[in-house]
Amino acid sequence: MSTRNFVDAFIQQIKDKRLEKELKKSKEIADKKRNDEALEELHNIIKYHKYLLIEKSDDGKNYVKGYADDIGELSDGYHTFNELYDYRKLYNAAFFNLLPKDWVHKSKRHHTGEECFGGGWFIVMANLPTGQISNHYEMKDWDLFKVPEKEYADEWDGHTPQDAAERLLNYIKEMN
Repeated sequence: MSTRNFVDAFIQQIKDKRLEKELKKSKEIADKKRNDEALEELHNIIKYHKYLLIEKSDDGKNYVKGYADDIGELSDGYHTFNELYDYRKLYNAAFFNLLPKDWVHKSKRHHTGEECFGGGWFIVMANLPTGQISNHYEMKDWDLFKVPEKEYADEWDGHTPQDAAERLLNYIKEMN
């Protein structure tokens, strides 16, 4: 889809009058064949005002369905971020619940004694043979994790999401 067609499709679907003037400016830039500027302007509008909702059509192509105020409603055409985070939480709870109880725990406080994210959140942590992994969840999900509770979580070893993924992969490989 050309830049011009993309801007036209977006303008047709947008209902928020506050953005109409800015969108028209982007269209004018595209009309002058300054496509890079038009894309940059459109990117700024989306970034600071609304998030695009993308949906896959029957022919497999993506199209702009509309916009959302919540980034969690953004989709790749199959799942929203909210759906993917929910799946991750449920898979994580199922996995942690199957681990030996002396490998895993949950806590409302980090090892420093501070409440997770100032309160309303908790941390679940597993010390696998391949290394530590952890995630934070809202208190509403506390009961999903049937693991021992500690007053303070173990000290975080500094792992990144990439480290945790590698540790999980290595753990799976060692299981076989």
